[in-house]
Amino acid sequence: MTSSLHIDRQIADLARNHAGLVPHGVLLQSGVEKAVIQRRLKEGLLFPVLRGVSTSETGEVSSAKRAIAAGLIIPNSVVSHRAAAALRGAPIPEELVRADLTVPNGERTRLRGVNCHESSRPFLIGHTSWLHGVRVTSANRNVLELSQVVDPDLTELILDHYLHTRQVNLVRLQQLVGVWGRGTGMPVVTQLVSDRLNGSGIVRSWLEQQCAQVIQRAGLPKGIRNFEVHIGRRKRVLDIAWPEVRVGVEGDSWQHHESPGDWGRTRTRDRALQALGWLIVPCVVADTRSPPAFIEALRSTLAVATERSVTLAGKTLPK
Repeated sequence: MTSSLHIDRQIADLARNHAGLVPHGVLLQSGVEKAVIQRRLKEGLLFPVLRGVSTSETGEVSSAKRAIAAGLIIPNSVVSHRAAAALRGAPIPEELVRADLTVPNGERTRLRGVNCHESSRPFLIGHTSWLHGVRVTSANRNVLELSQVVDPDLTELILDHYLHTRQVNLVRLQQLVGVWGRGTGMPVVTQLVSDRLNGSGIVRSWLEQQCAQVIQRAGLPKGIRNFEVHIGRRKRVLDIAWPEVRVGVEGDSWQHHESPGDWGRTRTRDRALQALGWLIVPCVVADTRSPPAFIEALRSTLAVATERSVTLAGKTLPK
């Protein structure tokens, strides 16, 4: 008979490898009796998640973990859509995450709290990777899946997160769009990919995207993302810009600077831009949660810059 200490170690190892989840099938294969598993469930040492999978952790099981649990017990399944995005670290709100699982056509399985998607499109080499002991859709394929179940703005935000973290390759994504052909969400992804391949503004950070959304909701003129300004022999890229009046918005966060020195160099570049007539309005994380002060500052800056532009009509600002 397997000792209690040995069983504890097996459970701990499984939980460590599967995001806190314990597949019963693996325990049974290693010689742990079903009665032992049932006793631990009864004693509150394990907590049921799905039929055949428990967790060693207390508290509510997230949708992403429920998808992992389903992937552990359903053959030929792949964690996909919103659950895959959450597991890959994409900025998808927790309340939107679902326990999404993709299975081949005709293999739909009913599990409590799990969304099973049937797919006629095969998972080819490179379409999946292993995370937490289950197959999860690649970031490239995940973008196409998400375009079918979330709004275009969130699809764009997650695509740009994948680009920023180098999980997506635009050329491969474009090829995958061609293979998938028509379908819900395909026009959105096609346009997003085309924009980025043509250099019309990858959103390089979550903060930048949030700033853009706040500006749009306020009804202010839409600026140009990732606008290049040449300062002597150097190039500065503004997150959002209105070049006709020389106003720019920069997402400002320690998270996006490698060191205090980098932070200081950014401030020095701001002074160089101001010397060329640019007015820079910073946008911090707090501004995306409570935007009135930021919007008022930007509105006033645009008004001042517009008035300045009218006053200088016929004159050229320094290049």
